[in-house]
Amino acid sequence: MRDSIINDWEIILKIGFQMTDIISRAHAIPERVLHRDIRPSNIMLEGFYIGSSSWRVVVLDFDLSWHLGALEQSVVHGPVFGYLAPEQIEDRLGVSTRHAAVDSFGVGMTLYFMISGKDPIPEQHLHRNWAQTVLDASQSRDSSTWHSLPYRYSRLVTKATQDNQSDRWDLAQIRDEIERLMDAQRFPNKVVSAELLAEEIAARTGRKYRWDDESGTAIMELVSGLVISISGDESKRQVIANLNWSNSGRQERKKVGKWMAPAANRCKKTLRSSGWTIRTSNIQAFQSVVIEATLPISRAADSISNQATVISKITEELNFE
Repeated sequence: MRDSIINDWEIILKIGFQMTDIISRAHAIPERVLHRDIRPSNIMLEGFYIGSSSWRVVVLDFDLSWHLGALEQSVVHGPVFGYLAPEQIEDRLGVSTRHAAVDSFGVGMTLYFMISGKDPIPEQHLHRNWAQTVLDASQSRDSSTWHSLPYRYSRLVTKATQDNQSDRWDLAQIRDEIERLMDAQRFPNKVVSAELLAEEIAARTGRKYRWDDESGTAIMELVSGLVISISGDESKRQVIANLNWSNSGRQERKKVGKWMAPAANRCKKTLRSSGWTIRTSNIQAFQSVVIEATLPISRAADSISNQATVISKITEELNFE
């Protein structure tokens, strides 16, 4: 898997899913087999280069592998060190190289190679701009049906390549996230995850947003001081949009306080007309705006682009640039 950069997202995700599925199944057998040397040259795409539609991933070279009952010695014989977990390169007190998270790191760096065409250098995951480097590579691939896919894929890579072993995603998490992205890419109108839909709506607005992992929320901060957050409630099967603004006094030169209340009321009407239910509305002229609106995931999935247009219209209405 080293001939060229793979541009097609469906191929990237298929390779990623099959690779992680093979390794996670090896972890799950009673002997708990760890590979410990995951890198592109150890991943073969059987049938891919002869045009077979049923090509599959084969994981090769278990020379560094370990399983329960094996001897505690192993020899590193010239692998590309950027794919090795940091604990494989240097001794770390209380950190084992016989841990499944070692494979998570190699998988993460192999996922990075697929979008960048570059071997990672040792300790590149510690670079201050590592997350941005991964995102830039992800966004350089061909455009995806699922607009938030490059963002989620890049976060997946950074989660898999955390320096602290205990902070890395395990193989099951990595595999499950890739499978969700595969399904979203193929069947965007059939997505049933409120969290996935929430970020997709944010991504399709074209506005810059930041993603909060703990709450599963896309957050957009406007020049006017208004904060729009979009999140998913899986238990209630709905997407939630929150609009929050308070007068800090710094916006008065733009008369933001004067125009915010009437603009917020217009935005409520826009949300209602697009299927949103206004659950909370507290608009105090010149002082504050709090609006919470909900949308069933079935409605969101059927009209993702339209809902993104609605949120985009709201940002324009309330930004006062």
